[in-house]
Amino acid sequence: GQDLHQSLDPNDLASVALKTGKPLSFRSVEALTVKRSLVNGSQRLELTGWSADRLDWYKAQGCFTEIIRYQTRLFVPTNDAGAVFGCLTCRQT
Repeated sequence: GQDLHQSLDPNDLASVALKTGKPLSFRSVEALTVKRSLVNGSQRLELTGWSADRLDWYKAQGCFTEIIRYQTRLFVPTNDAGAVFGCLTCRQT
């Protein structure tokens, strides 16, 4: 299995993922991975590992979706990533 980067501060999750390009696993209500994705020419923070029935919860925490090639993908806004990761990692349900 992958290491869970629980030692990383929520603010660091975003910057490390953007800087290194490495997928980082972290625990939220589900085991998630954040990775850097190039979408329409801009670097984005994409979440993988989420389940569709929790999509509204993720959106309530500040994430947004985009449908790309008929697939819904979940992103964290890079300008507010620390706050969003803070919400995601405090394990509310």
